[in-house]
Amino acid sequence: MLPTNYIKLNEAIKSAGSIIMHYFGQQLSLDHKSNSADYRTKADVETELVIVQAIEAIFPDYNIYAEEMGKKDKGS
Repeated sequence: MLPTNYIKLNEAIKSAGSIIMHYFGQQLSLDHKSNSADYRTKADVETELVIVQAIEAIFPDYNIYAEEMGKKDKGS
């Protein structure tokens, strides 16, 4: 039997994969971050949000460093 936290994170990863597959092959607009080679798409933001929310639910006191959202500092 796998630990509950592992199962919850695995479900979040699968959900993120479903989001990526939804956008696969579509023409997505780019949101430039710091320069023309540093950009994000709606798919990037949505998939990261699913994973970050799962991590926060399981480990509410942990700091999180995410590529699109940046740092969520909770003092850990």
